[in-house]
Amino acid sequence: MFTEKYGTASAPPPWKQETRSPADIKHPIEVPELKAVQYSTYRRRTPQNPIHHIMSAAGLPSQDLPPQGGYEPVQYKRNLPMRGFRPSYYLLGMGLICGYGFYAFGKGVHERRELKREKTWSRIYLTAVLQAEVDRDNYRRHLAAVKREEAIMSQVQGWEAGKSVYNGDRFVQSQYLVIPKEMK
Repeated sequence: MFTEKYGTASAPPPWKQETRSPADIKHPIEVPELKAVQYSTYRRRTPQNPIHHIMSAAGLPSQDLPPQGGYEPVQYKRNLPMRGFRPSYYLLGMGLICGYGFYAFGKGVHERRELKREKTWSRIYLTAVLQAEVDRDNYRRHLAAVKREEAIMSQVQGWEAGKSVYNGDRFVQSQYLVIPKEMK
């Protein structure tokens, strides 16, 4: 295998051969000298630019070197314009909106508390008026009951209409029972 690749077994491998300059190598085909052109931008293989691989006079490719002054810096960052406001402005706006919401909520809680207090005090103030209405209604009913009692017991001797059935002078409110029509 070594002999097929490098010739005889006595020939040293290429990395052990003595180095020679490309001018010393003789070629059976004469290669014309190519004119090297420097480009400042990236070289592309196009029909107008046939010099993609520059060959040396020895037929070996020569190293492609960077242009004088070096290549332009590679743009790797995205250069997108910023849309909208800064994030701190959005944060400030949301803080103001939330602050106003808490303020309005607190005002609503205070308003509801005041309405509940007003309702409670109005009931307290109306209690005396409502009790007076109930007392007037009870007195009217009592007078109507005494009149009925006089009419019913008019034939009984010694009956006093409206006299308390209790042995004492304390007023006891009469109890009324409402009976539905179906039970009468």
